[in-house]
Amino acid sequence: MEGFVCIDGEIVPAGEARVPVSDRGLLYGDGLFETMRVEEGRVHLRERHLRRLVDAAGMLEITVPEIESIRESLSATVNANRLSRGILRLTLTRGIQREGLGGDSDRPTLIVSQRPLLQSQNQFARPRLITLDRRLSPPDTPTRIKSTSHLTYVLAAREAARRGADEGVMLTPDGLVAEGTIANIFIVRGGVLLTAPISLGVLPGIARGRVLELAAALGIEAREIAFDREALHGADECFFTNAARGVVVAGSVDGIALAADAPIGTRLALAYREEMANEEL
Repeated sequence: MEGFVCIDGEIVPAGEARVPVSDRGLLYGDGLFETMRVEEGRVHLRERHLRRLVDAAGMLEITVPEIESIRESLSATVNANRLSRGILRLTLTRGIQREGLGGDSDRPTLIVSQRPLLQSQNQFARPRLITLDRRLSPPDTPTRIKSTSHLTYVLAAREAARRGADEGVMLTPDGLVAEGTIANIFIVRGGVLLTAPISLGVLPGIARGRVLELAAALGIEAREIAFDREALHGADECFFTNAARGVVVAGSVDGIALAADAPIGTRLALAYREEMANEEL
């Protein structure tokens, strides 16, 4: 493994990075993570990611280091790796095991790593989406968080890959469209933008929230409303959003080809990309 990692404020070569086997993130998935896009050395929507981390840590009663020290760790990692573009991952665990399952630790563990964009994250080809057999279970917290206990999404992503899709769409137990394995899902019907409400247990994605704001700024009607697979299949457009890729317009859903012209999705993708390139912290 090449590059550098920041562990609890210390930059170390990635190949030498270590966490104790007694860290609760490893033992129980007792932690959180944020995935951020780096463009021209800037961390896109950094403060929103940090706010979500703080909110989620509060739900889990995990102590959060000083925010300024986290900002410094993010900057130090980007500077050490000399990658002006890439994906930055921030992981916060409860720390080293001190007591039993319900115990605490003396201090949390904070890890920041960076990697280049994957080839797929540089491509703008229209991906194939499929609805998955695996359903999204209700979250254990008031709203879904980016927990390091990520097995549901790992297995969902494996199902999508096994079935030859670029991304999978998970449904709720009631059959409503929830979210993707790594993304929030949007459709367009009759010129109106639709996405599942947070109340369905979907992740309140940072890119999702920003796209809704951009839609309002561009005069695009948007609704957070539940819809089913039939509505997904009858959509005029479909796209997904995540921090790594922004807005990605789909080419097909469950083998149903979508129109080549995707005016609303394309407009939002361009607006999001332009903002990412010109963002100032």
